[in-house]
Amino acid sequence: MRGPYLAAVLLLALATIPCQSEELPVRKALSSGTCHEASSPNYRHIEAYVAYATLAECLDSGGKLRKGSVVSPPSPPKQNGKDLYDSDDPNIIKKSRNNICYDSSDGRFTGINHYTAYANMSDCLAEGGRLPSD
Repeated sequence: MRGPYLAAVLLLALATIPCQSEELPVRKALSSGTCHEASSPNYRHIEAYVAYATLAECLDSGGKLRKGSVVSPPSPPKQNGKDLYDSDDPNIIKKSRNNICYDSSDGRFTGINHYTAYANMSDCLAEGGRLPSD
């Protein structure tokens, strides 16, 4: 008779333990609309909030930065090419941040460090690139 009672008590005790769920790293306080990252001094004290995966998502939802916070510039939008950095492979076409397509015969090719790589010039031009003007 004692076994079912003990099992019921144990199940009830387990049900009262709060579940540990993985929390999203950014909280937008409902009272102020301020976005707080985990490094914010007030992060753990915010009780009423909406959680976001990134600071950008929080800001896009109408949230605002907390005073004194610094935001890094947004990364450029992804394009259909392959993003590479600091490669001088002569078999690729480099599309610079200014949307100019360079092949290895151009003297500026090796100086372009941040670019989107394409297999050929026609693909680069089709994705919004343009030829360099001399």
